Amino acid sequence: MTNIKTNYENKQSYGSIGLALLVMGLSLSAIAIVYLSFGHIPGYASKVMELQQKRLRQQYGLPAEQIVTDPKILQIPPSLRNLQSSYYNDTN
Repeated sequence: MTNIKTNYENKQSYGSIGLALLVMGLSLSAIAIVYLSFGHIPGYASKVMELQQKRLRQQYGLPAEQIVTDPKILQIPPSLRNLQSSYYNDTN
């Protein structure tokens, strides 16, 4: 005979698929809630970077530098900030 599933077996497979989708949906909603509550704190990354820079300058004996708070400048990595200012201020 052929392998024909009974109605009970079909319902069991649909139930497990539904359960898997429910777990996946709950997981995604939990990730979204955690991101919105912790991951989207404005200014958090810049504060952490400022603290790291202060500690590293003290650790390696480097002179203190002005803290940058302009959001446009903070988008540019510190290693490229001098290149950008010389590029845009060049009057040739």
